[in-house]
Amino acid sequence: ENGYSAAKTAIKTERDEVENWKLENNNTKHIEEKIAEFTTRLPNDTEARDDNIKLACKTLSGTIVKSGEEFSLWDVIGCPTKERGYEKAKTFTSDGEVIQSYGGGICQLSTTIYNAVQEVEGLEITERHEHSREVPYIEDGKDAAVSYGNSDLKFINDLDYDVRIDAEVENRKVKITLVRI
Repeated sequence: ENGYSAAKTAIKTERDEVENWKLENNNTKHIEEKIAEFTTRLPNDTEARDDNIKLACKTLSGTIVKSGEEFSLWDVIGCPTKERGYEKAKTFTSDGEVIQSYGGGICQLSTTIYNAVQEVEGLEITERHEHSREVPYIEDGKDAAVSYGNSDLKFINDLDYDVRIDAEVENRKVKITLVRI
């Protein structure tokens, strides 16, 4: 009976240790927390522009910027080409001229990211450019123009945790959500 009792106690102790381990590991699991959100309204423009923004959002969404890393919009999205599904839409040249080029509209996405990042102390903008003229989706001075190979939107994650970027177009709005993970 002593051997049986000792075995029963050992099994109970082992079961308790397993349960405690499970509890400890579940409690140390990271809880996702929204740390910033910003939206811009899509102007009534072309379907091609809207499609470009949707494609860029789909490519971007879920991107994780690890603590200490620098985010680059172009490193994530890549060159907006016809082969990759981008269409020609209105863009501005550096001198303010309006032209049609593949990926037109991506600047609205970069602007939305820029403003979301501005809401979080510990995310530091390292590259940002203003448009050569006013844009209809944000007040002057709060935009972030990008041009593949020339100008980018970059920021460093100086936080002690990783950040996920969620991007979507819904109800004629571009929405960026920054999530602590």
